[in-house]
Amino acid sequence: MEVKQSWNRFLTPAREEDLEDLYKEVMGTSLANTQTEEKPFYLKAAETRSAKMGIPTQQLLATYSERLRNSSYPTPDCLTTDEIQACVSGNLLASDRIRHAESCEGCQSVFEAIQPSPAVVFELMEDVRLIATRVTGHTRAVATSSCGDVSQVIAMRAAALFHK
Repeated sequence: MEVKQSWNRFLTPAREEDLEDLYKEVMGTSLANTQTEEKPFYLKAAETRSAKMGIPTQQLLATYSERLRNSSYPTPDCLTTDEIQACVSGNLLASDRIRHAESCEGCQSVFEAIQPSPAVVFELMEDVRLIATRVTGHTRAVATSSCGDVSQVIAMRAAALFHK
């Protein structure tokens, strides 16, 4: 079984020295050599979220850092991104992988997070209904025309499916 490395070290705010070493390792250059005029995206997002929660940004980041330090996810047994993608695409997981996902809080959280919201499902279904209506309408229009060419019916169906 392949050994997985934890990505928590990329997500946890750290001391300046730790960040410098990590940046050198990942980017191959020093932080001092880079010009950053804007705040990092994670900091902007944390400021927005902390404002909504009514707490200081540093408190929110400290809470996230503590949760990440105490996290045991992912373990070497956790599902890989490829397995999750395959499952979402309709492929079945092996029985041992299903057992793991059923017993692992982290893997369960991933599956919960990738489930579309009811609003998204409703919107998708409405789009499918509109496409079906267009296909049916175009097909009837072509079928009732004097041409009666089957290839034209098929072309109209394809056009309706791929163009909203």
